[in-house]
Parts: sequence; structure tokens; C-alpha cells
Amino acid sequence: MPLSAARVLLHPPKRYCLSFNGENDYVSGSYALDLKTITILMWVKHLEYEGENWIFMWAGGRRQFGYPYWGTSTSVKLCFNCETTEGWKAVVSNPQPADLGTWHQVGVIYSDETKYLGFILDGKIFHETTYPYTLAERSGVWQINTGVGGIKALRGFISLTLVYDRILSASEARHDYLNPMSPVTDGLVLWLKMEEGSGNIVHDYSGYGNDGTIYGASWTEITHDPVRTLSPLRILSPVR
Repeated sequence: MPLSAARVLLHPPKRYCLSFNGENDYVSGSYALDLKTITILMWVKHLEYEGENWIFMWAGGRRQFGYPYWGTSTSVKLCFNCETTEGWKAVVSNPQPADLGTWHQVGVIYSDETKYLGFILDGKIFHETTYPYTLAERSGVWQINTGVGGIKALRGFISLTLVYDRILSASEARHDYLNPMSPVTDGLVLWLKMEEGSGNIVHDYSGYGNDGTIYGASWTEITHDPVRTLSPLRILSPVR
């Protein structure tokens, strides 16, 4: 092992994430993200499960990904909810094992062309189904963890958010789980490492410059870091 790598393992740099109070903390993008075909991946650590949480919204909040109402500390359901030409239509996944208070990668895959819909938990695609609706034409910025219409925002932590303008394959989703600091870059249109540690901006590393502004959420040092848990050496890996 190179000496530089050994030093990182013995004295790893601090890593940060954003902490949300579950009331009025959120992050908002710089400009519109109106994707119909999309893959979203986010690392999330819940501190409580008290209701619906839309952890990522786009097209002005008219397309939403998050959690339906439920109350268990050992399993998780995910939800895809969009305004369509037939009104609001939601699909809720079947429950998957996931402990409260631990980091998990959650995500959704949707193809507007084929109507394919799938959910992702810790690098594995599950609950593959059809979303047989036509999305309404809407436009607007992306937002993270916004409570709207009486929906409760998440209380917990969010980090390492990826958005693609295409659906990822199972192997690509697995790669992004195992290599959180070196994701697949083909089709990547939003990449928020969310580890700045200070200031009110989260920077977009996709090359599109769609930075986010932080409203209320605070920086906190990550404990039980998922990046180091998966492999400490991966924090040294270049982006591919």
C-alpha cells in the first residue's frame, strides 16, 4: 500500500453531511431540472419515521421521491409520486429491511419511454413495476427535503446525492453503492457530494453547475461514514 494511502487510513480526513431538523430545513437548486426519465441516488440517515418525507423533488415540486407514511424502525418503503395528466399518481414499494439511525443509499429509476419504474436500496434494485401514466409538463428547480402541503420534512442526515438523465443498469447501481465517491458519470446531471462542511452552498460536481442553496440545514461531521465503511481506499479513487 502506498504511504499516502496508509496515512489516509490511519488519519482519515473529516467528512461532512447536512443535518435537517424535520421542520423547515431544505436545499434548493440554481435552475430547472425537469427530467422525465431519471435515476436518483441518495445517502440518507433517518432519526425518526413519522410520516411522508419527500427527500428529492424536481420540476418545481411536481415530481417527488421519498417515503410514504409508515412507522417502523426496522424496514423502509419508498415512494414515487408525480403529477400526471390524470392527476397525482403514486407508487409505493414493498417494505425492505433497513434500521432506523443508520446510513442507507436509497433511490428510484424511471423511464418515461418504457414506463419502467424501480426502487433502489443499498445498491440493489427492487419492486420493479410499470408506471402507466403520462407525466404533466412542469418546470422548476430541484429541492432536497422540502415539506409541502402539510408533508413533514425528514429529520436526519443527507449526503452524496446523484441524479442521472437515464436509467442505470443493475451493475451501475451496484457500482455507485460500492464506490460512492467515484460514481458512474455517463448521464450524470447532478452530483452533490454535500461535504463542504461550511457555508450555504452545496456544489454540483456533474459539470452542469446546478449548485444548491442551503436554507436552515446545518453541516455536521459524519459518524459511521458509509464511504469508509464500504472501503476506506475508495475515498482515494478518481472519478470515472
